[in-house]
Amino acid sequence: MLRPSGAHCLARLYLRAVLPALSTYVTRDESARRAAEGPPFAVRFASASGVATTLAIGHGAVLIDPPAGGFALRLLFLSDRALVRAFRRQGPPLALPWGGLHHLVRLRPLMELLAGMEGVLNTPAGEGARGARRELRVALLLGEVLPAAVAELGVHDRECRRLLAPFGDFVAQLSVARVSEGWIRRRGARMEWGRGPSPEAPDVRIVFRDADIAQSALDGLLDRLAASAAGEVSVRGLIPLADALGLVMEQVSERLGPEPT
Repeated sequence: MLRPSGAHCLARLYLRAVLPALSTYVTRDESARRAAEGPPFAVRFASASGVATTLAIGHGAVLIDPPAGGFALRLLFLSDRALVRAFRRQGPPLALPWGGLHHLVRLRPLMELLAGMEGVLNTPAGEGARGARRELRVALLLGEVLPAAVAELGVHDRECRRLLAPFGDFVAQLSVARVSEGWIRRRGARMEWGRGPSPEAPDVRIVFRDADIAQSALDGLLDRLAASAAGEVSVRGLIPLADALGLVMEQVSERLGPEPT
């Protein structure tokens, strides 16, 4: 059973790390783009604990926390645990819909997008994540979900704060050649992330030679020493920081990965 603190961190991961990846998912997958067609519609997911994210979907795109305009529907989950159970599809979504019950039917395209992206994220190489699907999975995880999740846990999870505390302020870059880039930055008590090259010189840069190597690392199948010796993975800068970030990413994978059956 999830402890309240564990549920809060998971709620943050779903709303602040997984949902934002939808914006890239619809730009890189044609079927996802088609699912996002239609008139614009905004929905705000919120937990009673205060964590929230707003999505605007329509015209083949998804915007995260759009700067202008209100939202048509607000889904308020009565607890972090209820929100997590809804995202894991462990029973009915216990949320209060504000803004008109007639808007609930418009959630269907968003639910289809989430289910499609979940299928991509949770499909390892041995189960069919190859070719374009492999590159999409790697781009979403290393360029979006993992940097965002590390930034969340680095602030809100005690163990992850402990792992990163010795390094003070830092910037880290994660790259997969010709596929994706993402960065993580800590300044004081704050952590943030972004897509593309880091806004300043990174203290550590982790580069995977290609999507195959990156996917092996994501699935826990990569021999790190052998990969480094073969030039498949390059770590430049603070190697202890890279190791600490790797441990935090393992925590992310354990929390967001499929439930054991």
